[in-house]
Amino acid sequence: MYTPNFIVGSRYKAVYVLENTSMGLGESTSFVILDHPLTVTTNKNSYFIGETVVVSFSSDVGATLRSNDRIYIVPEDEDDYSRMISIADQRTFQTESSGTINLYTPSYMVGSRYKAVYIIESSTRSLGEST
Repeated sequence: MYTPNFIVGSRYKAVYVLENTSMGLGESTSFVILDHPLTVTTNKNSYFIGETVVVSFSSDVGATLRSNDRIYIVPEDEDDYSRMISIADQRTFQTESSGTINLYTPSYMVGSRYKAVYIIESSTRSLGEST
């Protein structure tokens, strides 16, 4: 079960419910949801205007990823992803535990520093960012 809407640090339990009833027939012991770390890298440390940025990402725990998750290119000091303004972004279209995408970036400003950020589908939560 993919868990993008669970709250990190919270405890949950799985319950087996009889079909068409609210009768629970059994439940698991409680478990905690942890951050799902990803490694995010770019193929180079500097780019010319209009050059394609190759972003690679990989689950540090081997978990499968969602095809609607996105990679954003944002200013290096951006850390509030709820109001994020990206220079470029693209869906990952990835359901394996790792992948690579190419981002065309015509809006970069010469001399500015950026980072690639992996954001969970329909959220503002980052699982990883390039350094």
